[in-house]
Amino acid sequence: MDRLQGNVSGPTWREIFTDLSDFPMEQSDWQDLRAHWKRLAGPTAAASVYSVADGGRGAGALEDLVKERLSRAREAFPRVVAEWEDRWHGDLAQAAPGRRRDWAAGRMALLRVFEELSETLRTGPEPRSEAHSLPFSLTHSGGQALALGSTWSEGLLGVGVDLETAGRMISPRLAVRLVADPEEAALVQATVTGAREPEEALGALDLWVLKEAAYKAQPASRGTTLPQYMLRAWSWERPGQWGLARLQGPRPEVRFEAALGRLQGWVVALAVARTGGIR
Repeated sequence: MDRLQGNVSGPTWREIFTDLSDFPMEQSDWQDLRAHWKRLAGPTAAASVYSVADGGRGAGALEDLVKERLSRAREAFPRVVAEWEDRWHGDLAQAAPGRRRDWAAGRMALLRVFEELSETLRTGPEPRSEAHSLPFSLTHSGGQALALGSTWSEGLLGVGVDLETAGRMISPRLAVRLVADPEEAALVQATVTGAREPEEALGALDLWVLKEAAYKAQPASRGTTLPQYMLRAWSWERPGQWGLARLQGPRPEVRFEAALGRLQGWVVALAVARTGGIR
């Protein structure tokens, strides 16, 4: 049996998730988000959202649900789940009591990503052999969790996502510290002076989510800081709604391609890290 084929007699991913409710996001926003993610990460890319309010479950009930779904998923894909399971439980052990519900919601979103990738996992080429082999990223904000995943493709080094409520305020002091590079400062200023409408200017929250997503996509990002992830190109695809960016991080051989979306009540950034540096 191929190591990713799964057990023929085990449950399918669809069967594991039949009773889960949908995330309360505008359908058009969700379609846009998924389309931009597949454009960045490739046709096998998957995305999922989960609300901590889904089913009215508390933290303990959500944790139990995650464990139960992991057990069922392990029957279908024992090797894949085993590679990720230690990391999940390690994260749970370190989660602060007030964050355990968010943790569980994030893992439910991630399990939904597994569902979407199931056919690729069963039939596609074998990914990298090291533990935690599939690229994925998680984010939580305002009681919602968003997970992204993909299979490996040529040049792909990692993926990242950040989601924030649209009303989150970034202090002026922090906003100044976010942009420490003159070239980046000039690019950001150009979006302000060249804006035909106020919403076409990039704000501090936009920069925050873009840099956070790039930071998460960067392999071995520990020890780096958000100002080191510098905006190098920006264009609106739909002014005030969706834009595309390129960023340069602390490693010159790595480039970041990203999409920024302003949704109903949310600001989201999706990013991939690739080999080759800025073009």
